Amino acid sequence: MDHHCPWFPTCIGFKNHKFFMQFLIYSSLYVCSLGVVSFNALYTIFGTGTVDEDYFSLHIMFVSLLCVVFGICVSIFMFFTLYQLLKNKTTIESYEFQRYKRNETSNSVGNVFNLGCRKNWRAVMGNNWYEWILPIRVTSNYLNNDGLGFEVNQDIYNTIRANERLQQRLSNELHSYRNNQKRMQHDDVQEILNDNSNYF
Repeated sequence: MDHHCPWFPTCIGFKNHKFFMQFLIYSSLYVCSLGVVSFNALYTIFGTGTVDEDYFSLHIMFVSLLCVVFGICVSIFMFFTLYQLLKNKTTIESYEFQRYKRNETSNSVGNVFNLGCRKNWRAVMGNNWYEWILPIRVTSNYLNNDGLGFEVNQDIYNTIRANERLQQRLSNELHSYRNNQKRMQHDDVQEILNDNSNYF
């Protein structure tokens, strides 16, 4: 799951992530092209003065204003989603990763699912250019069809496993040290009790 989208009243995730990305790209391109056409019409009316102002319509002004507002919002969201796609992170993972990165020892580990921009793009959008532009199902080499198994970056995975083994070893040694300390304290207490009982 990437996030729950209120505009589509559904969750964006494994089955529809590609289509959502296509929607954002096509929406951004549409708004930008509509903005170019409407601003060109406004320039023709006001800038050159070649068109009579009687032909001016408030609809053109309204469309131009909407193009600016929606163009900024949709484009920023599209670039943010594209950035996450190229890093192979979902929105939820992005927020969780920020909490994870606050740990000083984890700053250099990275995202275990980041395979590089090209592989990340192909995992979501498909292997061929026609899969990138058409709303068809993806045939990717980098994921299973069930959405439960994903290829991982082996270097980062090995680093995480090595850190995990080191932490487990340190935890076992600490546990052993604490048990030895408790045993020694218990033996000391028993020795004091035995000495006191011999004294009386």
